[in-house]
Amino acid sequence: MSRPMTPAEAVAYVEGLDVLGMKFGLRRMRALLRELGNPHLRDSVHVVGSNGKTSTAHLAATLLGSQGARVGLYTSPDILGWRERVRIDGVPVGEERFAGAVSAARDAVESLRLPDDDGVTQFEVLTAAAFVAFDAA
Repeated sequence: MSRPMTPAEAVAYVEGLDVLGMKFGLRRMRALLRELGNPHLRDSVHVVGSNGKTSTAHLAATLLGSQGARVGLYTSPDILGWRERVRIDGVPVGEERFAGAVSAARDAVESLRLPDDDGVTQFEVLTAAAFVAFDAA
Protein backbone atom coordinates (compact mmCIF):
# COMPACT_ATOMS: atom_id res chain seq x y z
CA MET A 1 0.00 0.00 0.00
CA SER A 2 1.45 3.33 -1.06
CA ARG A 3 1.21 6.45 1.03
CA PRO A 4 -2.01 8.43 0.64
CA MET A 5 -1.95 11.08 -2.05
CA THR A 6 -2.38 14.76 -1.45
CA PRO A 7 -5.35 16.36 -3.22
CA ALA A 8 -3.02 17.77 -5.90
CA GLU A 9 -1.39 14.35 -6.42
CA ALA A 10 -4.82 12.71 -6.72
CA VAL A 11 -5.85 15.17 -9.43
CA ALA A 12 -2.53 14.67 -11.25
CA TYR A 13 -2.95 10.88 -11.08
CA VAL A 14 -6.48 11.01 -12.49
CA GLU A 15 -5.47 13.43 -15.23
CA GLY A 16 -2.54 11.18 -16.17
CA LEU A 17 -4.75 8.16 -16.88
CA ASP A 18 -5.88 7.17 -20.38
CA VAL A 19 -9.18 8.58 -21.52
CA LEU A 20 -9.30 6.77 -24.85
CA GLY A 21 -7.82 3.58 -26.20
CA MET A 22 -9.32 1.30 -23.59
CA LYS A 23 -10.26 -2.28 -24.25
CA PHE A 24 -13.99 -2.83 -23.97
CA GLY A 25 -15.48 -5.10 -21.35
CA LEU A 26 -15.93 -5.21 -17.61
CA ARG A 27 -13.01 -7.47 -16.69
CA ARG A 28 -10.76 -4.65 -15.42
CA MET A 29 -13.57 -2.92 -13.55
CA ARG A 30 -14.73 -6.12 -11.87
CA ALA A 31 -11.17 -6.95 -10.84
CA LEU A 32 -10.63 -3.43 -9.52
CA LEU A 33 -13.85 -3.46 -7.49
CA ARG A 34 -13.11 -6.95 -6.18
CA GLU A 35 -9.69 -5.71 -5.01
CA LEU A 36 -11.47 -2.87 -3.17
CA GLY A 37 -13.87 -5.28 -1.43
CA ASN A 38 -16.79 -4.87 -3.85
CA PRO A 39 -18.10 -1.59 -2.39
CA HIS A 40 -20.57 -1.30 -5.28
CA LEU A 41 -22.60 -4.20 -3.89
CA ARG A 42 -23.61 -2.36 -0.72
CA ASP A 43 -27.10 -0.80 -0.85
CA SER A 44 -26.72 0.71 -4.31
CA VAL A 45 -28.92 1.86 -7.14
CA HIS A 46 -27.07 1.69 -10.45
CA VAL A 47 -28.57 3.70 -13.29
CA VAL A 48 -27.48 2.54 -16.74
CA GLY A 49 -28.63 3.11 -20.28
CA SER A 50 -28.00 5.43 -23.19
CA ASN A 51 -30.06 8.54 -22.37
CA GLY A 52 -31.34 10.25 -19.24
CA LYS A 53 -28.97 8.62 -16.73
CA THR A 54 -27.94 11.84 -14.98
CA SER A 55 -31.50 13.11 -14.63
CA THR A 56 -32.70 9.73 -13.39
CA ALA A 57 -29.81 9.45 -10.91
CA HIS A 58 -30.47 12.96 -9.56
CA LEU A 59 -34.17 12.17 -9.18
CA ALA A 60 -33.40 8.92 -7.34
CA ALA A 61 -30.88 10.67 -5.08
CA THR A 62 -33.35 13.44 -4.27
CA LEU A 63 -36.14 10.95 -3.54
CA LEU A 64 -33.95 8.79 -1.31
CA GLY A 65 -32.51 11.82 0.46
CA SER A 66 -35.99 13.21 1.10
CA GLN A 67 -36.79 9.98 2.94
CA GLY A 68 -33.78 10.36 5.23
CA ALA A 69 -31.34 8.08 3.42
CA ARG A 70 -27.67 8.99 3.21
CA VAL A 71 -27.06 9.30 -0.53
CA GLY A 72 -23.96 9.09 -2.70
CA LEU A 73 -24.27 10.25 -6.30
CA TYR A 74 -21.70 9.71 -9.04
CA THR A 75 -22.25 11.38 -12.40
CA SER A 76 -20.18 12.11 -15.45
CA PRO A 77 -18.97 14.28 -17.03
CA ASP A 78 -17.99 17.07 -14.70
CA ILE A 79 -18.12 20.78 -15.47
CA LEU A 80 -15.87 22.40 -12.89
CA GLY A 81 -13.70 19.60 -11.53
CA TRP A 82 -13.31 15.93 -10.70
CA ARG A 83 -14.77 16.13 -7.20
CA GLU A 84 -18.17 17.34 -8.41
CA ARG A 85 -18.72 13.90 -9.97
CA VAL A 86 -18.77 12.36 -6.49
CA ARG A 87 -21.44 13.80 -4.18
CA ILE A 88 -22.50 12.72 -0.73
CA ASP A 89 -25.85 14.07 0.42
CA GLY A 90 -25.80 16.55 -2.46
CA VAL A 91 -22.36 17.99 -1.70
CA PRO A 92 -19.21 17.29 -3.73
CA VAL A 93 -16.71 15.29 -1.69
CA GLY A 94 -13.98 17.27 -0.01
CA GLU A 95 -10.42 17.33 -1.27
CA GLU A 96 -9.11 14.98 1.42
CA ARG A 97 -11.89 12.40 0.96
CA PHE A 98 -11.35 12.56 -2.82
CA ALA A 99 -7.59 12.10 -2.41
CA GLY A 100 -8.10 9.16 -0.04
CA ALA A 101 -10.54 7.46 -2.40
CA VAL A 102 -8.27 7.95 -5.42
CA SER A 103 -5.32 6.66 -3.34
CA ALA A 104 -7.27 3.49 -2.52
CA ALA A 105 -8.19 3.03 -6.18
CA ARG A 106 -4.57 3.57 -7.25
CA ASP A 107 -3.34 0.99 -4.72
CA ALA A 108 -5.91 -1.51 -6.01
CA VAL A 109 -4.84 -0.83 -9.61
CA GLU A 110 -1.20 -1.41 -8.70
CA SER A 111 -2.01 -4.71 -7.00
CA LEU A 112 -3.81 -5.96 -10.14
CA ARG A 113 -0.57 -5.89 -12.14
CA LEU A 114 -2.32 -5.37 -15.46
CA PRO A 115 -0.36 -5.49 -18.72
CA ASP A 116 0.79 -2.11 -20.03
CA ASP A 117 -1.56 -2.39 -22.99
CA ASP A 118 -4.60 -3.05 -20.76
CA GLY A 119 -4.44 -0.41 -18.06
CA VAL A 120 -7.44 1.03 -16.28
CA THR A 121 -8.97 4.20 -17.66
CA GLN A 122 -9.66 7.52 -16.02
CA PHE A 123 -13.37 6.70 -15.89
CA GLU A 124 -12.76 3.33 -14.24
CA VAL A 125 -10.54 4.81 -11.52
CA LEU A 126 -12.99 7.65 -10.87
CA THR A 127 -15.88 5.20 -10.66
CA ALA A 128 -13.98 2.96 -8.24
CA ALA A 129 -12.94 6.00 -6.17
CA ALA A 130 -16.59 7.09 -5.96
CA PHE A 131 -17.58 3.69 -4.54
CA VAL A 132 -14.72 3.93 -2.02
CA ALA A 133 -15.85 7.40 -0.95
CA PHE A 134 -19.46 6.27 -0.60
CA ASP A 135 -18.47 3.22 1.40
CA ALA A 136 -16.36 5.34 3.76
CA ALA A 137 -19.23 7.80 4.27
